[in-house]
Amino acid sequence: MPCSICKKIGHNYKTCPDLSSEQRERLIEENKKKKEDTRKRKEERRKNEISWVKMEVSNLNEYDIVVYSGFKSGTGSVGSDNLRFITTIGSYGSTPIRVVKNIHRVAAFPIFEVINSDGGVESVIQGDSISDKVKIFDVYLADYSEENIVIPKTEYTPPKTELEQWKEFGLKNNFILKEIEKLSTYVDKDGVRVAHEKYDTIGPLIEMVQDIKDPKCSDIDREFAGIPSRLTNIT
Repeated sequence: MPCSICKKIGHNYKTCPDLSSEQRERLIEENKKKKEDTRKRKEERRKNEISWVKMEVSNLNEYDIVVYSGFKSGTGSVGSDNLRFITTIGSYGSTPIRVVKNIHRVAAFPIFEVINSDGGVESVIQGDSISDKVKIFDVYLADYSEENIVIPKTEYTPPKTELEQWKEFGLKNNFILKEIEKLSTYVDKDGVRVAHEKYDTIGPLIEMVQDIKDPKCSDIDREFAGIPSRLTNIT
């Protein structure tokens, strides 16, 4: 190849006779710097390369969980704090997921925390609503040294449905009213339960309590409501 300075054949810029020693040294240093800058850029690109890896996620809980991925919170970009659905894992189950360890965040929730109005699981959890849910796992994989992910055993009580809350409310209040009825009444000679004289003013209330028909419910319902049942004190 011809010299890059004088375009003649037989030498290069390092030995070109058209250059002074000072010019030659300056060019050598400039080329060294260019090569070093190129090397650094390649190294930086290599570090930032997206490298997907497979990690096994194991659930040590007796309830189903849902796994989501996201990015390190607080990066400032729109939606950067959101979490996106990866997979559902059954009780004591495991499944592999694909992630990028130097950028991804992995979080897990009990499945009841992320059920949507259609009965499915949320595909995206908005960043500002994450704190409203019970979260049992949340790590930034760049700070996570394990090869696989283990979701530790975590005590969890599922949220009650509106029907379950009303059932508990009704059973507990009905139990209290029945107990008040027992304490404030007696059975007369005709076998009718009537209010004691000192409680005569609540006679109409007692009659209303007596008119309440107990709804059909199981002993489990009664236990959940915190009132006595055939399961109470069973060991």
